[in-house]
Amino acid sequence: MCRHRTAARIVTRFANPTVPGPLNDDAVEHTWPSFQGTLEDLLLSDDHAQWVDEVSVRVQVIAGSKDPLMDHGFLRRLDQRSSVRLDLVPGGHDLPLRDPGTCISEIRAAATSFGVTV
Repeated sequence: MCRHRTAARIVTRFANPTVPGPLNDDAVEHTWPSFQGTLEDLLLSDDHAQWVDEVSVRVQVIAGSKDPLMDHGFLRRLDQRSSVRLDLVPGGHDLPLRDPGTCISEIRAAATSFGVTV
């Protein structure tokens, strides 16, 4: 793929049109500047909130209520969008390791609400 990045961008956009364009384009770059830029755009700034509006599927966000790495205010703002549903559950950043049962229950509940049988 690295030798054919232009073709990969085009193919991956058609293969999964629900992925926002900028995220798709960065995914095929495999370079440090691309990774760093994606990290900053996706995780470290509010600018990526606009990407949520480009997603054509519902998004379920499950986060630990005591996770010091999460921007809970930002997650609550995302929750105001029609395509996003936020569930804050008791726990920290290691929630999936410390309480996998809660994570599984939340994922099953989300899948059921999306009409998927698990």
